[in-house]
Amino acid sequence: MSPVKAADPDAAELDAAFAAAMNGPAKPREAAPPPEVNHDAPHGFEDDGVTPRAPFGHNKDGSVRKSAAGRKAKDDAPRTGTVAQPDGKKPKGTPDPPPLQDFSEPLGELADAVWMGLSGLSMIGPRLPLIGKKLDKDKIAAEGFIWRSNRAHLIKAAQITADHNAAARTRLAKLAAGNSTWVLMAGFTLMPFVAQTAAVFSGDDALKAMNPDASVKALADLNKAEWDGAMEQLRAQAAEMAAQAQADVMAGDPSTNGHA
Repeated sequence: MSPVKAADPDAAELDAAFAAAMNGPAKPREAAPPPEVNHDAPHGFEDDGVTPRAPFGHNKDGSVRKSAAGRKAKDDAPRTGTVAQPDGKKPKGTPDPPPLQDFSEPLGELADAVWMGLSGLSMIGPRLPLIGKKLDKDKIAAEGFIWRSNRAHLIKAAQITADHNAAARTRLAKLAAGNSTWVLMAGFTLMPFVAQTAAVFSGDDALKAMNPDASVKALADLNKAEWDGAMEQLRAQAAEMAAQAQADVMAGDPSTNGHA
């Protein structure tokens, strides 16, 4: 009987593959169960072991946020503002407008102050540096006359507005309480200065119309004399203070025995 021939290696490999196919594909390894999550502390606890970590803050209900996804909710803020009442009544807290009153006196004082300002500007404005060339003295003076001529109509128009508009009435009440008479008095006080300054910028002819002996050179000489007098007075005061200081030093030094 002849010996059995050894199996071909390729045939042995084919048999192994056939056996694996008959047994079916390898079963996947069963996945491990997920770790248990503490919903009160999804990120763990602080070092004290009690306080939940909250790297992304808290939700509105106080629970710990699990991620930074989404827009943070805005804090509830009190809604403020004036709410109109459906019955037409004014909202609570709104101050009552001032009562109807006659504003003719403060309005008249204000109108006079404006007129004086226009008149003064017409005299000195065109001679001011830089902007003077853009100012027409005759037009400004003409506007002053128009303002003065319509004074009564302007006051009446403002009064009618105040009678029908609470905001305008409030502003005029503040004007009346401020007593604008001082504006008028200040304007009268400044008028000589404004007129003389305008005359200086106009030249000798305008000055001589005010005073035959006046001229720009004469006024400049007078100012120099005033300056020299003021400087002499300052020098005398300085010398007096220096002498007093020296006397105080000598009086306080016993080694001098009262002698220099």
